[in-house]
Amino acid sequence: MRTPHACGAFAASLAGRLCYGIVGLSLILTLTDGRRDYGFAGLVMALFGAANVLVSPFRAWMLDRHGPRLALPPMAAGFAAVLVAIAVIPVRSGVNDAAIAVLAAVAGACAPPLGVVMRTLWSALIDDPRFLQTAYSLDGVAEALLNVTGPVIAGVILVVLALLVGLAGVLVSPALSTAYVLTGSLASPRARNRAGNWVSSGYNAGASAGTVVSGQLVGRIPLSACLPVLMAPALLALVPLLRARLTPTTKQPAAPGGPAADTAPPAAEAACGDR
Repeated sequence: MRTPHACGAFAASLAGRLCYGIVGLSLILTLTDGRRDYGFAGLVMALFGAANVLVSPFRAWMLDRHGPRLALPPMAAGFAAVLVAIAVIPVRSGVNDAAIAVLAAVAGACAPPLGVVMRTLWSALIDDPRFLQTAYSLDGVAEALLNVTGPVIAGVILVVLALLVGLAGVLVSPALSTAYVLTGSLASPRARNRAGNWVSSGYNAGASAGTVVSGQLVGRIPLSACLPVLMAPALLALVPLLRARLTPTTKQPAAPGGPAADTAPPAAEAACGDR
């Protein structure tokens, strides 16, 4: 944080990203308060997330081409305007459902990728890989805390629920920070926004799909059974990791007068070291 310009940029990024922790629960509470069911609320959130993912390559390209100073303000202004429009639409069940769904998709398309920009900025400000890993970890932990405190602010939530959600999110930040370190080290400087965007898009795509599934499950099975069912994707994610962990690295025959060479390329060796 003593790196020049890092503290101010990080604080501004966190202030902006707090809205992403608030908007999800705010939309759900707004829609269900109008006597709409959780299935429709889940669909709206899925449209928000899907549009966010689908448009993210274009937003990343705009950032790489024009820079954050020019690209971010229009995105933020559009995002805020659409959320205000959703807020003033009557929330009675069956009224303006299509308009709300379209606006939610537009909001997702306009959402400024503040996390991607901040992680790209970290790589530009810090040269030492050790400190860069620390910066990414700090960023990931702070973002996870925002995702926990945002719903608390929006819904004044059951402290126990917040603690359990925070506990479940403990493992998310290390995985994301490692993924961003790897993509940042492998991508060229001119494509780092796009490289980091693929990681962010994959995360958002999974979150959107999970929103649809959870919204449908809540309306069809007991709430106490939903969380164990939704635990399955997390367990399935361990399969490729365990397989990669157990796969031995082969050795090439030694060159005359030299040690045996590892078939893994230097980038892969660095990735293994980061993990």
